[in-house]
Amino acid sequence: MAVCPKCQKKLKIWHVSQYCPYCGTNIVFHSFEANFEKDKRIAEMSLANFRVKLEKAKKAYVSGWPQKLKIAACVLPLAGLFVPMGSAAADTALYSKTFTFWVMDLVYNGFMGEGYYNKFAAFTGAPVFGAAASAMRGAMLCCAVMAVCAVVILLTELLCFTGNKRTAAVITAFSAVGAGAAIAQRVFCGGAVRAAQTSGGALTGSVNVLFLVPVLLFAFAAVMAVLCLKKPPVVTVSEGDALRLSYREKLQKGEIALMDIPSPIYESEEDKKEKEKLIRGAYHMDEAEEVSENG
Repeated sequence: MAVCPKCQKKLKIWHVSQYCPYCGTNIVFHSFEANFEKDKRIAEMSLANFRVKLEKAKKAYVSGWPQKLKIAACVLPLAGLFVPMGSAAADTALYSKTFTFWVMDLVYNGFMGEGYYNKFAAFTGAPVFGAAASAMRGAMLCCAVMAVCAVVILLTELLCFTGNKRTAAVITAFSAVGAGAAIAQRVFCGGAVRAAQTSGGALTGSVNVLFLVPVLLFAFAAVMAVLCLKKPPVVTVSEGDALRLSYREKLQKGEIALMDIPSPIYESEEDKKEKEKLIRGAYHMDEAEEVSENG
């Protein structure tokens, strides 16, 4: 049940008027000025906080050439997932299949589409296909790690305005893991090819040097992250926003009450002139002065 904010008497459900039936207070506009003053201070500090965050985001992306190159460097590992690094084929009386050694194909067919990762587990102990199946399972795992690292690097770059040091550390770490997984994948693919040579023609395969492409792309992302850490973006905050943020921080820590904050918190000379211009225009003060001078 509603209560009158002035006399604190309970209002009946049929009291639908905006005035209190006991004291006549306008319930809708009670404490309107006090609430307006609170909202005015909160809005000024919130807008300053938004401007500073927007400036940090802009500087984190396009403040200099290292930041611009880092955007491309964090997208390129995804492109490296589509580089073909070799192929393998199984040709028997009962089964025939060709595998391409590129990340997305091995990840999709290994874990989702065909489910070869689980299927190859049944051949790991076979005398002919065992070594090749084990090597292919290792290559699929490495490909999955590379895909995860590439996605995490891109997402981290999209959120790079949250902190330059944290972003550089995450990108560098996952780039190192991704590059290591690319090298390990080459080792496993080479092992599958070597095992195919002893299968009596049932298995064939080949690898090339294109495995270096994802390794270099991951390394490039790590280098650009470290370079951006050494040349961090400089965020410039205006004097007024710095003062507003200081009051906002004190308010959040409970060091100051909301109504103890001055309003407006900061007003530059340009703001004062604009405010005076708006007031004079609203009350037609310029026209009144012209009429008085002519009179």
